[in-house]
Amino acid sequence: MRHHLALLALAASLTACSSSNGPNNGGGGGNSTLTVSNATPGSGNGALTGISITVDTNAAVQQGPAVLVVITGAVGGVQHSISLNFLKSDASIPNLEHSWGTDLNAPDGFTLCDAGGVVGSPCAPTAGVVDVAQRTITFTALGLTAALADGDASTLDGVI
Repeated sequence: MRHHLALLALAASLTACSSSNGPNNGGGGGNSTLTVSNATPGSGNGALTGISITVDTNAAVQQGPAVLVVITGAVGGVQHSISLNFLKSDASIPNLEHSWGTDLNAPDGFTLCDAGGVVGSPCAPTAGVVDVAQRTITFTALGLTAALADGDASTLDGVI
């Protein structure tokens, strides 16, 4: 019960500063140091600005009940979308997708990590950490690989 309340607190904190709408009154923003590096294509490189966060606490993935977090922002005129699930059971991140481009419907780059490693690389548990008590998600050199076998790559660093 205590862990469940902490997850709800994380979701509430991520949505507290929002002007956008999403599932469960989602949306959020605020202080962030999220940076993309080692991107192929290189249009994805840089520190994200104008960050918005949407949270859905009723998500589910193959590994079980989860919280879906979608982070959007821009590097200059290049839009970024980072979508991740963290499990309600242990706050681990089984999968994460990152896309970027001037048009996210036809992105320049699309990378991911996947728990099973079936598509892309497995998500490194220490490189993407959800701290429910602190209400943060920290990325430390989280390397992502091509989702479409086209050579795309990106690395995420920073705190949301």
